[in-house]
Amino acid sequence: EIMSDRDDRSELDAGEDALYDRSAYIRIRRAPIRAEARVNDVYVRRGFTEAAAVAKLTKRSRKLLYEDGHDLIRLYAIGAAMTTAIAVALDIQSNDSTLVLKPTTSSLCLYDEFEPIRNGLIPKTVTRINSQICIEIHKRSLS
Repeated sequence: EIMSDRDDRSELDAGEDALYDRSAYIRIRRAPIRAEARVNDVYVRRGFTEAAAVAKLTKRSRKLLYEDGHDLIRLYAIGAAMTTAIAVALDIQSNDSTLVLKPTTSSLCLYDEFEPIRNGLIPKTVTRINSQICIEIHKRSLS
């Protein structure tokens, strides 16, 4: 029997829908693989209201730059947290014209594990791609 592309996709979609059925599988999001964090790295994540997150992260970033004496800090964020990271970087720069922002965007491969709850189902791993940003904030040399 010949299947069209449309039939093929609908079968895949139905199988993928079963993964997201909470009575069949538990979804476990694996943390992204990343290099060891340096003292001047700031990781931005979801979980706060944006205003609260921006205020907290801006305070921490300013401390690293001005009190701890780092000439460079890096803000990292993926997915929905990217807008918060951008807001933090712009907020820091708005109060100090000697700071330079250098954003770099890329894609990141994320893995979700699906552990079966019901008998007869097998564990699955799903790969998805998400955007990420790294914003370097450094002091401009005055020379």
